[in-house]
Amino acid sequence: MRLQLFIFSLLLLGCGGGVKLINLPDTTAALRLSEEQRERIEPKIVLIRDIVEDYEFERDEVEAEYRRYYSRANLPPMSRYEGGRLNRGVRYEWHQLRIKLRSFVAQRREYAKEISGLIHDIQADLTPNQQVAFEDLELPQLRLPEVLRRRTYDELGMRMRGVPFQF
Repeated sequence: MRLQLFIFSLLLLGCGGGVKLINLPDTTAALRLSEEQRERIEPKIVLIRDIVEDYEFERDEVEAEYRRYYSRANLPPMSRYEGGRLNRGVRYEWHQLRIKLRSFVAQRREYAKEISGLIHDIQADLTPNQQVAFEDLELPQLRLPEVLRRRTYDELGMRMRGVPFQF
């Protein structure tokens, strides 16, 4: 009995998730939009998809820049003739990276506000039956880069022991 329940839960989790809002053909099919609604709603969905793609590109750039900084900052301090890092530039690089991270977070807030407004506009154009179907759609999430994600003490302790994170 437990095995059957386990297999059923795996199938349910594997098949779950529903339709993503930014997947235009699946969204229009799931909501059963009329031609008039398509003309108003589809451009908003395309705009949301573009915002999410821009955000993910910027997030990947920020993560790469942080990794570059971190790899340079962890080099042992040596003289310039030995190939190590010089101490004078590390603080300036950290300051520049912090400015970039702060502007990234501010831009993320603006993206989230814009997406939220577009979602409210889409919901306003839907009929009550379509709004019920809209609740089942998977809305886009602007996931923070690993660098900026807050962790609990348990997660930090696991990282110190070399245990990979469980997401």
